[in-house]
Amino acid sequence: RESEIRFSRAFYGNPAAMAILSLPDDRIAYVNDAWVRLFGHSRADAVGQTPGTLGFQRLGRPSEIQKLLDGPVREQQVTIRTKSGDILDIILSLERIEVRGEESVLAIAIDITDRERAEEALRMSERRWRSVFDNSAIGILCADPALRVTYANRALQELWGYSEQELSRLTIRDITHP
Repeated sequence: RESEIRFSRAFYGNPAAMAILSLPDDRIAYVNDAWVRLFGHSRADAVGQTPGTLGFQRLGRPSEIQKLLDGPVREQQVTIRTKSGDILDIILSLERIEVRGEESVLAIAIDITDRERAEEALRMSERRWRSVFDNSAIGILCADPALRVTYANRALQELWGYSEQELSRLTIRDITHP
């Protein structure tokens, strides 16, 4: 009884979206508040339904529930459509558990949509920076804290007459007037 109380507190108080599905019918038995907030379905609407009947659309992925036949599913990145139609990138883990004598699946979902968007924005920014750096008519170099040349664009190499390899062995002190 005490272990059920501890599990219940950990489940309902967890900041990760969690659901327990009964096997073999994959019906949702329990969802926590984080699951309700993330996916937009009320607890009353979710319990007793399957993920499919709730309109969850997994975009281009095989069923993770089927993968459970071979063992637990750990930290699989999946894309899912919520009740409102938003598309989320989530990390999904599934584990077989027993709840009150019935075989079940504990599903844990962590929303990484913002992280994925930030990483893509960073990649785009890096591409833009690299393009400006590489294609500039003005000589540009970058150096590390020890003043070693780490990058030099083609314009700087032509201006100073050093190859990229030669510059990588030099510091700013080596190539500037005292």
